[in-house]
Amino acid sequence: MTEQTVSESSQASHTESCCDPTAECQEVMERMTTDAPLEMCPMAGFCKGMMETKGRGSGFLLVIPGILFIAIGVLILLAPNVLVWLVAGSLIVFGIIALLAGIGMRRFLAKS
Repeated sequence: MTEQTVSESSQASHTESCCDPTAECQEVMERMTTDAPLEMCPMAGFCKGMMETKGRGSGFLLVIPGILFIAIGVLILLAPNVLVWLVAGSLIVFGIIALLAGIGMRRFLAKS
């Protein structure tokens, strides 16, 4: 192949991929899952499964927190003291998580 032919073919494939981002994405996902999924990305198989899911899929899972946030918002409007309890509960939970993370980090650093 000559240099001009190689350049033309790469330019043609670049033009095709620029016009169809879905095909390019699908091609990357196929390469990631068929060649060596764990070498390229440990989540490649999971991501491909999410892309191929029809019907409810992961989009439905995003609706649940939305409904929950709306319900909490309405509850706060009806009874504002609920907000105080939510903030207090969140601070306590985040505090416990921070303590556990700190203890785990100290143990990890002590081992090394």
